[in-house]
Amino acid sequence: MLTREQNIFLAKKTFVELVYNTAYIEGCNVTFPQTQTIIDGAVVNGVTVDDIQTVLNLRDAWKYCIDHIDSPLDLEYL
Repeated sequence: MLTREQNIFLAKKTFVELVYNTAYIEGCNVTFPQTQTIIDGAVVNGVTVDDIQTVLNLRDAWKYCIDHIDSPLDLEYL
């Protein structure tokens, strides 16, 4: 079983992979390198604005979850 600190470290280490896999589930047509580039804030040609926005929204959602790991899981949080 991982400790809290190990879980946070693992989430940060695999952050791009988390965003990429979630984007894939959402139906985004982006590659792993494109996802990394979008997260880094660079321009990516050949990717729709909707897919870019989805990746950015997922980036922000995962970052929020990691940053608020100690928040109580209630209706307001969800």
